[in-house]
Amino acid sequence: MGVNWLPEKFAKHGGITACKKAKLRTANGIVETCIGLAKELSIGQFTLRYVEVSYGKGMPEDTFLLGMSILSQFKMVKQGEQMTLSRQ
Repeated sequence: MGVNWLPEKFAKHGGITACKKAKLRTANGIVETCIGLAKELSIGQFTLRYVEVSYGKGMPEDTFLLGMSILSQFKMVKQGEQMTLSRQ
């Protein structure tokens, strides 16, 4: 899995309740996490279905990380200060 990180409060609000315990290595060290399944995940105008995500405590509540399992589905173009995602 390319790690897709959601804050715990956000995950639970979105109905992600399954928890397969795991530990992830981050730039800030090891983080204990739960792995669950998001039935639907929207990024701007795009909607992905059945995305494996990790969630838990140990990172700021306003931090969302998209891993390669999601990013590899998009073409990213950066022009100046703006980055645009489009479907491949």
